Amino acid sequence: MRQSLLLHRAEQAAERLFNAGALGFVTPRQLEVLIAVAADEDCNLAAVVERTGIDRSTTTILVQGMVRKRLLQKRRSRQDTAPSCSS
Repeated sequence: MRQSLLLHRAEQAAERLFNAGALGFVTPRQLEVLIAVAADEDCNLAAVVERTGIDRSTTTILVQGMVRKRLLQKRRSRQDTAPSCSS
């Protein structure tokens, strides 16, 4: 078999495993975000977008969901001068 066909089949098998919950609670895209953040815990959303190649709006939605699930924690940047909001 050609390598490209084998890679495609491997990708399909990996997708089936993720969809079946092989890792329990994360999707392939969430895993990409976790890996990007693990490489640099002080990274911002733009850095995650750059590292993963996932568009900004999708990354924002992913991060919001992961924060709700407590997979990620948002922290205020030291360079951020915008006023913070709290409840």
